[in-house]
Amino acid sequence: MNFMANGLNLGPGDEVLLTDQEHPGGRCRWELRGKRLGARVKFLPVPIPPESPEQLIELYVKGTTPQTRVWAIPHGTSALAIRFLNSEDEVDRTMEVVTRWT
Repeated sequence: MNFMANGLNLGPGDEVLLTDQEHPGGRCRWELRGKRLGARVKFLPVPIPPESPEQLIELYVKGTTPQTRVWAIPHGTSALAIRFLNSEDEVDRTMEVVTRWT
């Protein structure tokens, strides 16, 4: 995650979406980039327990604004071990959502 975050050209007003369940290793890099570059880091509240993987992806869809540049989707959360993308099919469905939105 750090490698990817450092390689993106973010600036003032750009937005990064994360969950409120991020491991510090995933969260802190985005927070630092936001402070340095003026980008906004927005935390999406994860329902506990989530009803479905689709509900988790819907958090990102609903949280997206015209300023959103990054969806930082974890494989799983740190504290509660909620898995986001459990299979190749779920990754494919997520990409379909992203394609329709863009």
